Amino acid sequence: MVAGVMFLAWRVQMNGSSTTLYTWSIYENEFAHLPSFVSKAMSYAHVHTLYLWKLLWPQYLCYDYGWNTIHAVTSIYDVRNLASSVAYMAVVGAVGTSASHRRTSPLFVLLVLGICPFVPASHVLFPVGTILAERLLYLPSVGFCLVVGYATERVLLAATAATKPKLVALLGLVLAVATSRTIRRNLDWHDEHTLFQSALSVAPTSVKVLTNLGQDILPKDARTAVLYLERAVALMPSYSLGHLNLAAGYAALKKPLQAMHHLVQSIELAYTSLGQHFVEFWEDHVGAGQ
Repeated sequence: MVAGVMFLAWRVQMNGSSTTLYTWSIYENEFAHLPSFVSKAMSYAHVHTLYLWKLLWPQYLCYDYGWNTIHAVTSIYDVRNLASSVAYMAVVGAVGTSASHRRTSPLFVLLVLGICPFVPASHVLFPVGTILAERLLYLPSVGFCLVVGYATERVLLAATAATKPKLVALLGLVLAVATSRTIRRNLDWHDEHTLFQSALSVAPTSVKVLTNLGQDILPKDARTAVLYLERAVALMPSYSLGHLNLAAGYAALKKPLQAMHHLVQSIELAYTSLGQHFVEFWEDHVGAGQ
């Protein structure tokens, strides 16, 4: 843990005066572009709550949540703040209670094993390149499973002879459901097409999912691919790569005029972005040195 903290401190120092390790685009992490610190804090707290909920109830899973899939929390009166508060109180309460008994109970260590691996992906130290992604829970889920196992053991030890068979049956049912869900999810990860297709049902407005699915099926079914790519461009018209992919789709359909239109759109957006980055570079490095 100490080595990890030292590495992060060294990396931030290399980055200079900025506290951001990398500037993600709005396509990758729109919350990082929120103008208010309070809005960022509330939005990321909502993301933490969603992560916890996915551990508790992993019914809806998506490999990556991109732009326009999770709405930002911009008001303190947003009802989602209540869920975030409950989640934080539950975690802080569990950590505080277990810390006071850490010499006699392994629960505190198990909670740390679940929380510490999550910190780099939590947007707390720095924003990451996706708002939410289930793959970032792989290591934290180990600690979570250990906590659940320890809690189950304590409940079974405290159960009476009459209630223990019912608890064991309930545990068997939970394990059967979890095993079934795991097998189903493994099938989703069989290849890129099945992964993108499963993500579309969970995040139908994800530009990233629509783009990836369109690119995947373009060589086999250009007409359907264009439908996905058109939807992605309609959701985010300022995404230059989306126009470029759509141009490739129209080219595959032998529609050169539409292909050229979106190719020009892609070039215009790319040059605009290039100009913006050049101005930022000049102001931060060249202009600042004068």
